[in-house]
This record gives sequence, structure tokens and C-alpha cells, in this order.
Amino acid sequence: MKIVLINPNYQSPAGIEPGEKKTRVLLPREISECLGLGYLAAALEESDIHCKIVDADLLNLEDNEILDICNTYQPNLIGITFLHDTFPQGLKLLRLIKKNIPVPIVVEEGEWCQVNYFIPGFDKSLFTSKFCSRTS
Repeated sequence: MKIVLINPNYQSPAGIEPGEKKTRVLLPREISECLGLGYLAAALEESDIHCKIVDADLLNLEDNEILDICNTYQPNLIGITFLHDTFPQGLKLLRLIKKNIPVPIVVEEGEWCQVNYFIPGFDKSLFTSKFCSRTS
């Protein structure tokens, strides 16, 4: 099994249109790696599940660059971090991934993971029955 774990780009405006030029805005915070994804990837790697971490915030990646990485890697599952300050970007990225990448399972993690219940077409039993049963 191959998994891509994504931390959305905090600097990416949620309303930006494809083709628009994006400039990085410096905010009063330090940009650092998403350790939670690193811990998760390490645990999965111990179970022989191959992971690729895409820290779009740290690398200042555009959405199309994230889609290219996912299409090249061809994962069985994509995980997206939904933290308080990246919720709009995460939701936008989730919709782009579901529209453009044929991945059987897309899951969210973080403090906003309950967002699943508000996204049309989300089947909450998919994650618990197909993924959690494999890892328990």
C-alpha cells in the first residue's frame, strides 16, 4: 500500500483561481515541518506501508504541484491535514484531489477531521470499515 500525507500550503489563498499568480505573504509565524505527519508516516513505515509526505506549506507548493506529485506517486490513499489555520486551503485541496485524482480513499486528519460529515458525498463508514480494520 502507498500513502501520500499532505500538509496544505497555509500561504495559498483558498479563493485563488487556476493560472493566477500567487505571491507568498510573510505572516508573523515561523514555517516549520508538520511533525504529526512525520510521526504518522514513521508508524506506517514500520508496518511496511510506504508513505510520501508532501509538506506544501514548508515547500510553498501550489495546488497543481501537489496534484502532480500525487499523480506521479499513484497512492492507494491520500491523507490531508486539517488544522485550524489551514482549513480553507485543506478543503479546497480535498475537492481538487477528489475531482482530479482517481484515488479510492481520501481521509482527513487533524482538529477539523469532523468536516467529513459536512462534505456532500462523504461515506463515513468507508474509513472505519476499510482502513481502520486493516490497522487494528
